[in-house]
Amino acid sequence: MSRFTGSASSHAVFKNMGILASGSAVGKMLSLGTYPVITRLYTPQDFGVLSVFTSVIAIIVPFATLRYSVTIPLPKNDGLAFNLVVLSAGLVLGISILLGLFFITAGDAIFGFLNMAEIADYWWLLILGVGGAAFYELFSNWATRKKNFAPVAKTTVWQSFLASSSKIGLGWLGVKPWGLLIGTVLGHGGGVISLLKSFLQDFRVNLHSISASKIALLTRYYKDLPLYRLPSQFLLVFSTKIPVLYFAFQYGSEPTGQLGLALVMVAIPMNLIGTNTGKAYYAEIARIGPNRKSEILALTKSITKKLSLLSLAPTLVLVLFAPLLFQLVFGSEWEQAGVFTSILAFYLFVQFVTSPLVNVFNVYNQQRKFLEINAVRIMLMGVVFTISYFMNLNVYETITLYTVIISLHYIFTGYQIFKIIR
Repeated sequence: MSRFTGSASSHAVFKNMGILASGSAVGKMLSLGTYPVITRLYTPQDFGVLSVFTSVIAIIVPFATLRYSVTIPLPKNDGLAFNLVVLSAGLVLGISILLGLFFITAGDAIFGFLNMAEIADYWWLLILGVGGAAFYELFSNWATRKKNFAPVAKTTVWQSFLASSSKIGLGWLGVKPWGLLIGTVLGHGGGVISLLKSFLQDFRVNLHSISASKIALLTRYYKDLPLYRLPSQFLLVFSTKIPVLYFAFQYGSEPTGQLGLALVMVAIPMNLIGTNTGKAYYAEIARIGPNRKSEILALTKSITKKLSLLSLAPTLVLVLFAPLLFQLVFGSEWEQAGVFTSILAFYLFVQFVTSPLVNVFNVYNQQRKFLEINAVRIMLMGVVFTISYFMNLNVYETITLYTVIISLHYIFTGYQIFKIIR
């Protein structure tokens, strides 16, 4: 019975994934189609500034809602879930104000340390990027709750269009690197208003449910989120952005830009299929509930097998042909980014299979375990870049060491996920 249920649930996950992936596919194809133009309008140094800019946004975004937004799909009724929406939105606004004050007082010192002092002039763009990304995540989680993924798919296309057209238009006008940064901000938050319109009726219906007592109750009930999930999410994101920050600190803006483009290309299969699978998988296991472990186990095994098969082809293509493809598509000055990509592709496989499954930690309320796993990850990253610094490794040796260690950690994470389900 559980095997049949797992297969049926797996079908539901992949059906919802198909809706999300359709929007992502169009958006990513649009973005990819413009990259050969963008890489010829901007230099690797410009991309180095962009890479640090986007890394800072990604590191800060988890703090914007203290991770309360990830619980929106979980309450049994929409009234309680809408109180989580209100709580999360209030946190985004409050933390954005604090962030502005922080950058005004300490921004020059922080970005100067990273050899990226010019980013300090764009602190207000950082705040807009953080706020846009946080609100988009918030509304996307409401879509996950309602299993209404069509608006998310549509906004993905709109975001890609806004980001790409802004980068090309401003780059053509010579607004560099501002064009890259403005386009990135629009790409993070460009779909917020559209998603809000899609779910505005839902929100109006639940306005009467808002109360300070419910918000306080939910804050206490999900207190493990800021205690464990927030630091674990921070460690997770920070560990993925350490390569960019370390490269900016150690090697300068040009290698950082080369690495930034490589990471964007490596992330495309993950963003296109893996992230959307994670959303659909989360919606399904939240519906099943933590007590029906056999069904979740069957579903997780099915998803793992299918993702393993899907990831083989793009991994092999990147390993074998990335340097040549980068020169042909992006221009001769981006060959180094192709070499980086061929090395990084080895961990693409295990990341692609494992990352969507981390939603198990939410359903089983295993925030502390997730924190421990990400603490191990950040320590491993610290070891990697400490070795690189003191042994004076070159860029290729550093990337190879990083790839090996992070791949082993993803395998360890997958083992822990199946252990929790069982």
